[in-house]
Amino acid sequence: MLETIEALGCLRSTGMSLADMRVYLRHLDGGDPAEQRDLFARNVERLDAEIARLRVRRDYLRRLKAGLWDARDRGDAAAEERAVDEIRGLLPRLK
Repeated sequence: MLETIEALGCLRSTGMSLADMRVYLRHLDGGDPAEQRDLFARNVERLDAEIARLRVRRDYLRRLKAGLWDARDRGDAAAEERAVDEIRGLLPRLK
């Protein structure tokens, strides 16, 4: 029982939904291995998409702070324009 609770805690820390954790529990004892595999594969895909979104957000902030504001601080209009162009390129991916 304690092992199951620990496993659920680990799964929750990955962002797995309660519905998926219920599926996991249903198939834990003698369930269909293919369904468990598919469950984890779906969650890997979900995390991959989440990581991709986080990378875009990080790049946006990096370019905004490090690029744009650094260029403004230095009075470098050309570097500021490049940073603005990079930020514009990222905007559609932020949604």
